[in-house]
Amino acid sequence: MKQTAKSKGDLNNHKRANHPGWIMTLFFVFMTHAHLGYGQVKAGVRTSYMIDTINNINMELASIDNDLNVYVARKGYNVGVFTAFEMGRFSVRPELLYTVIEQNFRPPYILVRIQNVITNFTSTQWETPILLGYQLSDYLQIFAAPKWVVNQKSTYQNVRVPDLDRAASMELDLGFSIQMGALGLDIRYSLTSASSGAYFLQDPIEGKNQYIQSQGKYLHVGLSLFLL
Repeated sequence: MKQTAKSKGDLNNHKRANHPGWIMTLFFVFMTHAHLGYGQVKAGVRTSYMIDTINNINMELASIDNDLNVYVARKGYNVGVFTAFEMGRFSVRPELLYTVIEQNFRPPYILVRIQNVITNFTSTQWETPILLGYQLSDYLQIFAAPKWVVNQKSTYQNVRVPDLDRAASMELDLGFSIQMGALGLDIRYSLTSASSGAYFLQDPIEGKNQYIQSQGKYLHVGLSLFLL
């Protein structure tokens, strides 16, 4: 098999994503004003179901040194907590979420020996989105949410795959939410920009010597419960 220099792909660079200064400044301004009584502070828990909106991807396969169209199916969920700071129609809502993603890839068997490729695995990660919202009405809000994804790890049949680890990355969510009393419903779409590929493992796992590296664009349907 032909080994390529690009064995780790474009996604696994382990660079730390720095928080933009203006976002952190805005967060502390809202927090200070809320503490001084100029706004409201809320807190609660959130969970969501997520499904990838991408059904197939064009990826580089190191074993045949070529690009290939691959069917993909990904879904997952996350759970976590949030705090919301509100001032008039504007709000800042930082969240801490634990996310689990089931990844499923299907390369065409006729072109690549898929029995040598890890095509199904589970990824876990921590996410810290900061929702910057604007209230359109008493119930409806729109928002943009810069999101830091950290400590992404993956397992295949309960065996860690270190090649798939990612230290940190930055993404963006866009969406809207509806709140009625203590319950909230939100719809989000995650924007990511990353290449995909199948590369050689540094250490083969249970007869598998290749892994697939790719990031999805997810549609989230979430429920929030306001406790404060």
